[in-house]
Amino acid sequence: MAEIFDFNLYSPEPDIYSMSRSQLESCLSNVCAAICRLDESEPADMGSDEYESWADEHERLEDIADEIQDLLDEL
Repeated sequence: MAEIFDFNLYSPEPDIYSMSRSQLESCLSNVCAAICRLDESEPADMGSDEYESWADEHERLEDIADEIQDLLDEL
C-alpha cells in the first residue's frame, strides 16, 4: 500500500524580496529543512506519478533556496 505524502511543504512561497537579512537567513534555513524532510520521503519508483510530484516540489524548493541565497549574496 502506497503512502500518501503532502509534497507542498513550503507554501505559499515567501515574499523574499521584502525581507531583511535576518529574515532571509531564517527563511533559507526553513526551506533547507523542508528539502531535508522531502528527501526523507523520496518515492522508490522513479517512474511513478508520486515521484514526479516529489521531484517537482523538490525543484521548487531548491529554486526558492537559490533565490534566497542570491539575495543574501547581494546584501
